[in-house]
Amino acid sequence: FASAVEKDAAMETKLRAQLSELRKQTAVELAELRAQLAEAQEKTVTAELSLRAELVEAKSKTAASEAQLRTQLAELRGQLTEAEESAFASAVEKDAAMETKLRAQLSELRKQTAVELAELRAQLAEAQEKTVTAELSLRAELVEAKSKTAASEAQLRTQLAELRGQLTEAEESAFASAVEK
Repeated sequence: FASAVEKDAAMETKLRAQLSELRKQTAVELAELRAQLAEAQEKTVTAELSLRAELVEAKSKTAASEAQLRTQLAELRGQLTEAEESAFASAVEKDAAMETKLRAQLSELRKQTAVELAELRAQLAEAQEKTVTAELSLRAELVEAKSKTAASEAQLRTQLAELRGQLTEAEESAFASAVEK
């Protein structure tokens, strides 16, 4: 039993020594890990501060660039507006000149049309007068022709009646002569 108790005591002492050694190693490793963690945290903070500084600088540069671009854009818009206004004014002047020119051409065309229309009306009146004169003349000729035709027809009927009369006398004479024979 004593030997078993000694063995247990020796084992316990040995285990306590191992536990103590393990605690020392763990404490050392833990201290190293804490040092590494502190160093990593310090690096992280430094990197974060550096990144934040870079971000602030980038934002500042971006804001400055944006302000500069907006200024340039405003200047360009101003120039463009002036150019547009100039072009618009030029276009308006050209339109006004073109309108004046077209109005003059339209007025000239109206005058020419009025002259041509008056000439055509005169020609139409003259043609109508000639037509009426020709129609009257043709009607007079037609009446004269009808009158001559009626006179000729009457004369021809008279001659025909005379010829029939003579023919009838000749036939009667010939018939009488044939009867006698």
